Amino acid sequence: MNTLLLKDVKPNAEIYQLALADWTAQLTQLWEAVGKPVDRKQLAVYVKQLGRVPLGLLEQAISEILQNHTYNTVPTLGEIWKAIKDISYRWYTAESAYWGTELHLDIVDHAATVQICTNPDLPSAYDMVDTWWAKYGKGV
Repeated sequence: MNTLLLKDVKPNAEIYQLALADWTAQLTQLWEAVGKPVDRKQLAVYVKQLGRVPLGLLEQAISEILQNHTYNTVPTLGEIWKAIKDISYRWYTAESAYWGTELHLDIVDHAATVQICTNPDLPSAYDMVDTWWAKYGKGV
């Protein structure tokens, strides 16, 4: 029987930093795959624009993009969002078929704009990239 010891439990801040490092590492593959150095400013923009994408979905999207991207350039945000939407569409189609429900994606296209509120207690995308860069970016 495995017993979880209190010494094994990580504080939330440490879990967040580990998850952020793993999430950001997914994005840095875009540069590594084409043999280019990671651009800090561009990475910060990608982090800011893709920050709400869950890690599993981001991993799958990056994997599909790297399998299909034919140019020696860093894939654009538009390519990443297209892959994310395609994956989401496939998942929702499968779910709809399973549950016998209809999928109405047109609702999403005509939805009112959602205002994203930022929490001043959370770091900005630039702060997150700077933190990641200081810890992991030296070898990139």
